[in-house]
Amino acid sequence: DVYKRQAVLSLYQDDLHTLLGSTAAALLWDMEKFYDNVQIHILAPQIRHTQYPLRVGVLGLMMHMAPRVLRGFNHHVVCDLPTHAIIAGCTQSTYYAKVLMLLGIKAHIERMALRFTRHVPTLRSFVDDLAQRFYGSPDQVVRRAIVAGSDLAGVMTSLGCTLSKKKSVFISSTQDVRDRVRRGLAIRKVLVKTAT
Repeated sequence: DVYKRQAVLSLYQDDLHTLLGSTAAALLWDMEKFYDNVQIHILAPQIRHTQYPLRVGVLGLMMHMAPRVLRGFNHHVVCDLPTHAIIAGCTQSTYYAKVLMLLGIKAHIERMALRFTRHVPTLRSFVDDLAQRFYGSPDQVVRRAIVAGSDLAGVMTSLGCTLSKKKSVFISSTQDVRDRVRRGLAIRKVLVKTAT
């Protein structure tokens, strides 16, 4: 019953805040060619730190790093050994993605909890899609979105991810907040599309 209530509140959180006179905003992040850009030398140590089953993880990485052969029109070409990229169709790939991002996202959330004692920006993830939500007065939302957005962008970049400039977007209930956040992020060299 408690979980259902939380799910309903989460679903309508933007609407509720707007109805109560608060500003609601979200940064929606997408990673460009996420599986193709996974750096094995960054992923491998994360497997150990997150207590992922070591043998399963190592066997999976051996498969992802194995020589590949391209075949077409009765021709075969042996490719170089892969140094990055995980195979998107592998059942472990989703887990590898979560392992890769887990420690970075955890550190980000801890920094935001220390920085903003009230109204900590929320963060939800689905593999390579991340959503940060912000509520409060226009000034609070602008400050939180710039700080949390630039921090998360730095975390993702440090993990070898490339933020999509075409698909990552900042959405706000007011145009003023949208423009101020876009400028603040741009000063920090974080480029996103905007919408109201």
